[in-house]
Amino acid sequence: MKLNADSSLSKVHSAKQAEIELFWLICCNRGPSTNLFHLTLVITATICCWMMWAIVYLAQMKPLIVPILNEGE
Repeated sequence: MKLNADSSLSKVHSAKQAEIELFWLICCNRGPSTNLFHLTLVITATICCWMMWAIVYLAQMKPLIVPILNEGE
């Protein structure tokens, strides 16, 4: 199978088109459950951000790798 510039360009165009359609479905959808979907996304993002903050904060209290100090430091 020989690949030429047209086929690779076509794949890139198809990927971009899929990204745009996905964005359009998520952000610009006007169906009966749009508010519920957007609220679910916001709540999920908030919980994920809080969990990331909590994990990073707690990881500093008892680090897995302890720094080794020289005598002069």
